[in-house]
Amino acid sequence: MDSNLLKLTYDLPEVDTHEVFYPDSSLGIKTRRASEIKPMPLLWLWKGWLLEGKLHILAGEKATGKTTIALNLAATISNGGRWPDSTEATTGSVLIWSGEDDAADTIIPRLEVAGANKTRIHFVDKYLDVSGERLFDPARDFSKIGQKLSELRDCRLLIIDPIVSTVSGNANSNNDVRHALEPIIQIAQEHKCAVIGITHLTKNSGESSPLERVTGSLAFTAASRLVWIAAKGKNIDGEERQVLCQVASNLGKNTGGLFYEIEGVEIASLDNSYSRISWRESIEGDAQEILRELRNSVPTQSKIELAARRIAEILTSGPKEAHSLKILLADEGYSKGTIDAAKRLAGVLAVKSPVPNGPWMWQLESKNPNQDRRTQDPGIGIFG
Repeated sequence: MDSNLLKLTYDLPEVDTHEVFYPDSSLGIKTRRASEIKPMPLLWLWKGWLLEGKLHILAGEKATGKTTIALNLAATISNGGRWPDSTEATTGSVLIWSGEDDAADTIIPRLEVAGANKTRIHFVDKYLDVSGERLFDPARDFSKIGQKLSELRDCRLLIIDPIVSTVSGNANSNNDVRHALEPIIQIAQEHKCAVIGITHLTKNSGESSPLERVTGSLAFTAASRLVWIAAKGKNIDGEERQVLCQVASNLGKNTGGLFYEIEGVEIASLDNSYSRISWRESIEGDAQEILRELRNSVPTQSKIELAARRIAEILTSGPKEAHSLKILLADEGYSKGTIDAAKRLAGVLAVKSPVPNGPWMWQLESKNPNQDRRTQDPGIGIFG
């Protein structure tokens, strides 16, 4: 065939090898570019401890007041009170489901002695479907809790006691636990409601990690953003000490804790005493070390106490410039809050230097017992 009779010409477009385009489809996997996602800050209900819209696990040994701790936090939110570090809580409603304690004879009295505003506390009770009213089944019905959160509008906290009750399958199975927790986590995020799931610890097994002692599958702690452990022990004088430690956190700090006491408060009309939490000093350090020392009945010295001893040691030789002393303590690893609290514990008096326009000075209070306490510098926090 004569090549001149038929001539085909192909004009191929230039291909950009730097970017590949795929046909749009309404089916299959959908993605978003990182540039299309707006970074969002963490929203804390209680800075460093309680996150809006996230799951928290509170595990504890027997008789450590796990539920009482959760009810203390519920009371704080319901009345817009103050957290253990003296920061102010945002007022809101609280929703509670408890499969272990009766609301009328146990939970309500504990809320009363904790100072809760009971009009903002709600209990999950029954479930109404097309067949009629029935008992609430946590394993079946928690995936629908979003409707109730929408009705409450201002719900800041959901307490689930115990969290293992939400699992319809095997609580030791990672897949079953993840399947149960996923809708709860999603609903919490959508409604900006913090969730505290309460559970138990297994018996102590030597040097095992605290996370490994949380009852059930590791998926409980893996799915939560913060894990707290309540434990107890004795100090060198044989007095019982209890501590709430933060042993794991994906979004905040993962060390330290708070000492607390469980107090009995009498309600005369009920002719009985009910427990409430009294928060004590904070403690810093590795949670596993704190728990090990507490378990071994070794007195754990809080960082505030260590800082107070250090301040007293420095001031024994006489007054020191406050600013320079704060810098020295900060360089030794003490936070501003710890320094402020340790200053009071050590009995330090802040006085103005007699030199015109001179600096503030710190001295031990016994050095000048007649000094007017109104000269102390303001703005001192409570906890480190």
